[in-house]
Amino acid sequence: MSLYQTPGQALDTKLTFCSLSKQATEYTSTNKQYFMANAKAITSQDFEGLKNTSGTYLFDFWATWCGPCKVMNPIIESLSQDPDLSEINFVSIDVDEQPELAGEFRVQSIPTFMVIKFKGDGTFDKETDIIAKEIGVKSAFDFKLFLVEALKKSNS
Repeated sequence: MSLYQTPGQALDTKLTFCSLSKQATEYTSTNKQYFMANAKAITSQDFEGLKNTSGTYLFDFWATWCGPCKVMNPIIESLSQDPDLSEINFVSIDVDEQPELAGEFRVQSIPTFMVIKFKGDGTFDKETDIIAKEIGVKSAFDFKLFLVEALKKSNS
C-alpha cells in the first residue's frame, strides 16, 4: 500500500474498517506474546514484560466507544504491516479495561499514540523512553510520517 498520492489521484482504498471485537492477531518476539494494533488491549503485566525487551513500540490508547479511535483503527492496522515500519511493534491499550496503564501514562484524550523505546534492562523512564507522542485523528500519510520520524529518533 502506498500512502503517497499525486494530485488528482485517489488515496489507496484498501483501508477497511476492522471490528474492534475480533480476536487478537498474535506474534512472538523473544518468546513473549503481544498483540497487534487495535485487536486486543494489553495488561499491566504485559507492560512489565515489555520492559525486559529491547525495541521500539507504538502504544495505541483507545476505547471501543471512541469514534476517532475507530477512524484510526484501519490506518493502524495497515501501517502495522508496512515494510518501512517493520522495526516498530504495534500494541494497544483499551483505556476502559486498563485504566491503571492509562493513568500511569497520563492519557487524558483518546486516541493517544506513544512511541516508546525499551532498552531491555527492565526499566522504564517516561522522560527518556517515550520518544514521540500524538493525540487525535491523523491522515494515513501524516501518521506514517509521525512514525518514520519517531523511528529515526529511536535509532539515533
